[in-house]
Amino acid sequence: MIFFLNLEFSVVRTSGAKSLAEFFRSVYSVNVTFFFGAAANQLITDICKYSIGRLRPHFLSLCNPNLTLDEATCGTPLEPKYITDFACSGSDLFPSEPEYLDRVRDSRLSFLSGHASLSAYSMLFAIIYIQRKLTNRNYRLVKPLIQVGCSLFAIYTSLSRISDYKHHPEDVIGGAVLGSLVAVLAHFISTNSVKQGGEAVEQATSTTTLLNLPVRCVNCKGGSRGATAGSSKTKNPGIPPDKYFL
Repeated sequence: MIFFLNLEFSVVRTSGAKSLAEFFRSVYSVNVTFFFGAAANQLITDICKYSIGRLRPHFLSLCNPNLTLDEATCGTPLEPKYITDFACSGSDLFPSEPEYLDRVRDSRLSFLSGHASLSAYSMLFAIIYIQRKLTNRNYRLVKPLIQVGCSLFAIYTSLSRISDYKHHPEDVIGGAVLGSLVAVLAHFISTNSVKQGGEAVEQATSTTTLLNLPVRCVNCKGGSRGATAGSSKTKNPGIPPDKYFL
């Protein structure tokens, strides 16, 4: 929110074309679009997490399942067995049982990566917004630097989830793709709504010229007193145009 506020303020300061009401309207519009897209992105991410339930890479070290890892239990490399009946024996890192159970529950929510999806969404949204707003030549060097910084932040956040053994590479890729798609769709919907609003206003103002407005004729000899504006048949050619008024 602070980022978009500073960006809008910079645009107004350089161009000076917006009024105070237009400034706050623009800030409000971009923040509503951003937070709505972030909520949609988080909703889809949570649906994927709880419906798929993929185990995180550190699940075995956290759970310590009470299993004997041999061929009778795990199978052979060519014919592995899928184990579903096991119990976690606990971890010395989390002596509190409620905290430990919460950690185990969280370790079953690997796909999609929430950090990757949120960072990709927010950074790509900012990149597209900067590209649309900073059109002045004064920003020809600052704009790509900010966009590259946003891209590097999203990439670093995604890669850190793999290096910390919190997610598999597929989880991070899926989260980044989801966040990017939601960011593009949010900008697309926002742009279309603004265009439709502008067309509606233009159409409403243009139809006012098609109305037949009543005209009263003064000192019209033989002319109709119920004449209408724009009608050449009802006007008396002998009367000057200034004698007709609304």
